[in-house]
Amino acid sequence: MTQQLTAAPFTVGGVPRSVARALHWLPSSDCDGHLNALVRQQRGHGEAIVGISASPRPSRTDGRAHDDSIVEKIADHPVTEQVKDTARDASPWIEKLGRFGYATKGVVYIIIGVLSAMAAFGAGGGTTDQRAVFSWLYGQPFGRPLLGVLIVGLIGYVVWRLVQAIVDTENKGTDAKGIQGRGAYVVSAFAYSTLAVSAFALLMSGSGSDGDASTRDSTAMVMALPFGRWIIGAIGAALFATGLAQFYVAYKATFDDKQRNDEMTPDQKAWLVRLGRLGFSARGVSFCIIGGFLMVAALRANAEEAVGLGGALTTIASQPYGQWLLGIVAIGLACYGVFMLAEARYRRMEIR
Repeated sequence: MTQQLTAAPFTVGGVPRSVARALHWLPSSDCDGHLNALVRQQRGHGEAIVGISASPRPSRTDGRAHDDSIVEKIADHPVTEQVKDTARDASPWIEKLGRFGYATKGVVYIIIGVLSAMAAFGAGGGTTDQRAVFSWLYGQPFGRPLLGVLIVGLIGYVVWRLVQAIVDTENKGTDAKGIQGRGAYVVSAFAYSTLAVSAFALLMSGSGSDGDASTRDSTAMVMALPFGRWIIGAIGAALFATGLAQFYVAYKATFDDKQRNDEMTPDQKAWLVRLGRLGFSARGVSFCIIGGFLMVAALRANAEEAVGLGGALTTIASQPYGQWLLGIVAIGLACYGVFMLAEARYRRMEIR
């Protein structure tokens, strides 16, 4: 005769409470198995089990799979929210700084392109990079005030890049692709902050550093660290990939949707696209060369193999038909500078 048990103080459906509680801490498959075994055992003694659900509680060893990701926690952290609120409150000034930063970046690239094009066609100039531009500018009439203005512009660009990363002005989100894009803004901010520091050091001391020499010194410093060669190799691969991405941007003209197109005439928009495609293509060539040399430096454990932008342009000039190749890339870099000036005017810069 089957007897239905009442809930005794020490049992749950005929199973000791200590056993029932323990089952809830087992993994799902084990819990099901033990429950079924107990049910069969109790039925074998003529008892029907009531009061125990066959559905186990969620495992305590699941690593809190339903928790928010670390990135989302950081994005929702009160400190992050406070930074975002501050950026929104200061958005008019941040926008002005950012636009001035784009303009400053444009001027630097125009000078690089013009000086390199002059070198390509035998009219003076030279293959140069940003730090060499600082030295060139410092030697001009009113060079010190001009360099000071340039430093302010570089700082403005750094501030805007950080705001882009933290506030997510481009709506990239917190998934893997979005974090990659926002991380690129942080890397850009770091790179231009080092340029601002170099320009400030030149302004204070009157002596600047060579871009390629700085690249080699930094490479040697990193390679002296544990796994330093791997780090340099990874940086080189990232720069090479960035170069390829620049070609993709040039081909697809993905920069077009970031402009205030309603404020441009069709002709202005068409010219902006042409300038952007030429400029991003020239940057793609430069980044690929710089990244390639860094990977070679890591492979050979020789920091002297590393080059900066000036070294990349010198490499182009040393190739067959190098004069023409350098001239094309130099014109492209100058076009990128003009494109940056247009960005300063037409770029959408919204802090929400």
